[in-house]
Parts: sequence; structure tokens; C-alpha cells
Amino acid sequence: MMLEILAAVAIGIVLGIFTGLIPGVHVNLVAAVMLTISPFLLQHFSPLSLAAAIIAMSITHVFLDFVPSIFLGAPSDATALAVLPGHRLLLQGRGYEAVFLSAVGGFFGVAAIVGLLPLIILAVKQIFAFVSPHIGLILLGIVLYNIVREKGFANRFWSFAVIALAGMLGVLTLSIPNLEQPLLPLLAGLFGISTLMAGTMRHAAVPIQLLEIKAMNKAAVAKSVAAGSFAGGLMGIFPALGPAQASMLARDLIGKAGNRTYLVTLGAVSTSSMLFGLVTLFTINKARNGSIAMMAELVAVGKTEFIFLIAAAVAASGAALILTIAIGKFFAMNIHRISYEYISCAIIFLIAAMTFYFSQLTGLIILVTGTAIGLLAITKNVARHNLMSCLMMPVIFYYL
Repeated sequence: MMLEILAAVAIGIVLGIFTGLIPGVHVNLVAAVMLTISPFLLQHFSPLSLAAAIIAMSITHVFLDFVPSIFLGAPSDATALAVLPGHRLLLQGRGYEAVFLSAVGGFFGVAAIVGLLPLIILAVKQIFAFVSPHIGLILLGIVLYNIVREKGFANRFWSFAVIALAGMLGVLTLSIPNLEQPLLPLLAGLFGISTLMAGTMRHAAVPIQLLEIKAMNKAAVAKSVAAGSFAGGLMGIFPALGPAQASMLARDLIGKAGNRTYLVTLGAVSTSSMLFGLVTLFTINKARNGSIAMMAELVAVGKTEFIFLIAAAVAASGAALILTIAIGKFFAMNIHRISYEYISCAIIFLIAAMTFYFSQLTGLIILVTGTAIGLLAITKNVARHNLMSCLMMPVIFYYL
């Protein structure tokens, strides 16, 4: 039994590398395929082993997901905000360091959740019952706060304009029936392609990447991990809170932070939110993300299953930390060999092709519109996290 679970974890890690590195191939898609063919798989694996494979894949995915976000500007919903500090470090020759910091933050995010697990299990039910009736108002308050905190009428006006435009685009995109992979054109336009085009217009160049890691203040790292783990944990309690909103909350918790510190925070948000999905499934029988929900279709998560799956997640996080750093180093050692303009054009073409494959002409319209809004935010010097209203507005409208 133990060997079978270990083999399943290894398979999950391999699948997580695949889903993390290839933009547009989401972990939920692979989990759905596994669920579809589960009658065949269950002839060779136990339900618990398949569940362990899914949790290992999900944890590995959120580690590796930072590599294409930082080096290629191709974000998922969990890593959209990592494009910005990651891209800045990439253009400073520190793309490897950006990946390293996000991976370290992710690993300690898992460690923080596991270390506080008894307390978390006791607290989840009480907190969930208290906050669930007020989710829409809380999220609306976050949006308004992002406008009011700006200094001066012009800054507030453009922040409002960007929030409104991105929010409307998100509402329209997510309301289109039968649109496959809607987040790919939405987020790639707002964050990825707009960033690449702005860099190309400034005639940026990817320099030779350094493989050194600057020392960081341990207290700052601990604060970043704590804020990221807390914000990621809230995703399990708030049914409407996603990785992007949790990242915005974590950013406000740590206050003014540099690119490096923020990447540690984002890593902790991503992994802790994924692991917290397993915790909420066990405590309140609520699955807060797709892969965990599909895992729940395969096995009932009691105390024994929960312990095994937590152990699988910890093992996967250790392996994913090593793999992410190694793969990030490979990217860093080779990406400067190609001109920035060539890389940017190739990535834009790849994202456009993938968008057309999944979402046809509708997806391309969303992609172009999102790129225009993203460029507006850049030219008007609006904080790019305001673009995440594309995911917050649909949720606010749903709850209000």
C-alpha cells in the first residue's frame, strides 16, 4: 500500500511539472481527465493512491507555475501578479532569483500550514460561519480601498477607470457560455502580453542571468511567509476569494515590500491556498478548487486519508522545490541567448495561437481587449494589481 502511494505521488509530481510549465494546460484539466478514466485507473490503483497523485500534482503545479509566469510572461490566475515583480527582476538579470524566491516562499507556505494544522482545523468552522454572509461586501470594500488609497484625483480617476474596464471585461468573459479556458486570454492580455509589449516598446533586452541569490532579512522572509500563508488560508474559508485576491490582501499585510519579498509572499499564497483546499474539504466538506473537488469524487477524506494526503503534499512540496529551482536555473542559463524582441513576439504568437485553439475568435477579442487595458494601466502608471478586478467584479456581482 505504501509503495503504491509513493508511486502515485511520483506520477503526480511528473504531471505537475507538465501542467506547471505549459501555459494553458491547467491542473484542473488533468484532474478532470483522471476522474473521467478513473474506472480504468481503479483497476490498478486504490482510490487513496489516485487522490495522492492529484494532490501531489496540484502542489507541484503551483511551484512550477511561476517559471512560465516569470520567464515567459504567461500567467495563470494564481501567478498573474508574479509577472510584474518577476519581469522586473528578469530584466535586471535576476530571473533565476525570482523563481528561487517564489519556490522558497511556496515551500515555507506549506510548512506553515502543516505546522499550524491542529489550530487551523479548530478555527475553520467558526470563521467560515462568521464571514460567509458578508463576502460580497468585503470584496467590494477591497476594491474601493484600492481606489481611495491612491494619492491625488488623477491617480484615483485612472485607478477607477482601470478597475472598471478590467472588471467589465471579466464579467463579460466569464458570462460567455461554453467558452473554454476563459482565463487564458483574460489574464494573458491584462498581464502577460501588455507587459511584453511595453518592454518591447522600451527596447528592453534580457541580460545574461545571474545565478546568485542575494541575502534577505530573515524577519522579512518570515513576515512574508506568514502573510502569504494567512491570505492563502483565507481562500479556504471565503468561497469567493481566489489566489489573486489573496495575493492582494497579503501585499497589504506586509506593507511596502520590494520585488524579492513580494515573490516570497506570492509563493506562500499559492501553495498554502492549494493545501488549504484539502483542509477545508476535511473540516467543512467544502472543496475550494477544481482539482481538490475532483479528488473528493474519488475518495471520502476521513482522518486516515487526510493524514496520508497531507504527507503526500509535504513530499511533493519538497520535490517541487528542488525541481523548480533546477528548471528555473536551466531557463536562466539559456533565455538570454535569444533577443528580447524575438522572445516577446514568439510568446505573443504562442499565447494567441493557444487562445484561438481553445476559445476561437471570441478568445482573441478578449486577448486584444485585455492587452489594451493592461497597456492603459502601464501608460497611466496605475498599480497593476487593480487589473485583478477582472476576477473580483464577477464574484461581487454574484454575491450582491
